[in-house]
Amino acid sequence: MLPVALAILFGLFYIGGAQAVHDDDPAAGITPYLFELDRNALDSPAGGADDWNTPPRPTGEAAVFTGILPDTGGTGDQFQGGGSKDDLDISQWLYKAGEPLDKDDITNAYAAGYVNTVDTGLNNIGHFIVYFGLDRFSNDGSAQVGFWFFKNQIQKTNNAAGGGFEFSGVHAVGDVLVQSNFSNGGVVDSVSVYKWVGSGGSNGSLDLLFSASDCVGPPAAGADDPACATVNRQNETAPWSYTPKSGTTGVFPQGSFFEGGINLTRLVPDIGCVSSFLAETRSSTPFDSRLKDLRLGDFNTCVAAVLTTASTTVNGVPATNVTPGSSVSDTATVTGSSLAGGTAPTPTGTVKFFLCQPATVTSNGGDCSSGGDQIGTPLTGEDLVSGSATSESTTNTTAIGKYCWRAEYVPATNSPYSAKSHTNSTTECFTTVAQPTTTTTRQFVFPQDSAKIVAPAGSGNLSGTVFFRLFDTSANCLADDGTATAMGLVFSSSEAVSGVTTVVKKTNQTTYRIDADATRWWHVIYDSTGNAAQLDSESDCVENTDVDFTGDDGTITIP
Repeated sequence: MLPVALAILFGLFYIGGAQAVHDDDPAAGITPYLFELDRNALDSPAGGADDWNTPPRPTGEAAVFTGILPDTGGTGDQFQGGGSKDDLDISQWLYKAGEPLDKDDITNAYAAGYVNTVDTGLNNIGHFIVYFGLDRFSNDGSAQVGFWFFKNQIQKTNNAAGGGFEFSGVHAVGDVLVQSNFSNGGVVDSVSVYKWVGSGGSNGSLDLLFSASDCVGPPAAGADDPACATVNRQNETAPWSYTPKSGTTGVFPQGSFFEGGINLTRLVPDIGCVSSFLAETRSSTPFDSRLKDLRLGDFNTCVAAVLTTASTTVNGVPATNVTPGSSVSDTATVTGSSLAGGTAPTPTGTVKFFLCQPATVTSNGGDCSSGGDQIGTPLTGEDLVSGSATSESTTNTTAIGKYCWRAEYVPATNSPYSAKSHTNSTTECFTTVAQPTTTTTRQFVFPQDSAKIVAPAGSGNLSGTVFFRLFDTSANCLADDGTATAMGLVFSSSEAVSGVTTVVKKTNQTTYRIDADATRWWHVIYDSTGNAAQLDSESDCVENTDVDFTGDDGTITIP
């Protein structure tokens, strides 16, 4: 048997003429454009409209398929208890392991839905048309079948109650029930579509929307019908594992294969999201009859879309080329819609943000479709608030090159939406570029001084020391006490003198730097210590170094 699976797929095309949900009469020039309701499960002719052996073609997101929901070799589940009825809420339903009467035993069930691409008058473009079916173990006797399309997610639980187990979830206003009865001869007596209203409906908790007989005929129903159901009237090949109570393995006996379709949007325009599908059988026709067998699966018409905006700015202005090390972030907005139309709930859950470095972007072909560093602490994702979330900022942008973001939507528990991931190579990306360097020059001077010492005539050679002392002000210079801690002293040095009668001494390389407007004053002292015939001398703060700067000398820009 095929596994139970949900596939979000696309498979719509058009082959002329006004269409209803069932139209399939090649002899009259009418060919189905979505799905073949033709009393068999095989695509015929191959490559035309879908059938149960070729459910939604995998090329997009405008269709939904439950997969084949099988009985597990005679050990399936059935309804339990008197509260398991179509007119009662799901909170009163129970199930248990086991099989009902052979004629009520569902062997497989299935459903497929498509967004309509052809305006036929009443079945408009954009309407969501659902096809459903089941096969049963035995055709001995008439059968009452039903198909629920639930807005809430309905699942089996392990909570024991009343000799069985409970279901999770409850009815929502707008749930759709398709009921049909077909006779022992394999002819559909009726197909009726109801909406769950809770109370006040044509049948209490249920309100009748549409009712018709077998639409395939003869005589066939007219064009633009909103619902249709039919049963195989001869033996047909089963494209999945199937063994009837009587007959050939792999062949549906007459009256064993049931299929139908409804325009869900047309009948319940405000239905919104559909989450679950249930095929059922009943003990008899009335609503308050006990339910017998069931097949339950996901049937999710909710579609989440993730739109993201990378935030990179220069001086508060959005930019695609930014300085290395810039702070960046990403914002994701998750919106929800339903293939079936109506208002879909605001998506809840979290968004994980990933930033791909230039090397990863290159390996991905220009985006962040895989890899990257998750941004945020803790790494569980940012909570959606009214459908939006913003990442933490990061400055891990020092490498030169193209960066891209990826946002991954993680639905909340019981959310009708599936996980989504979004990136692209344009609006989700930015580039760090090498920046120009700037060199600014500034003149500075190291003041220098020289002193000429001349011995008095007839006194012999000089013998002593020349002291050079630089002060910040004239007053401090004049008040120099000759110590190393004299007020305002900014530089001092000394040079020894001996063996000559005349000498010039210089400071050579001073260590005091002037790089702004300033005047500094020199106090030069000759201390005669080796010749008693010579007295000391000094230049008593009469010379100065006066520096005048007007600013930077220029700017050199190196690209």
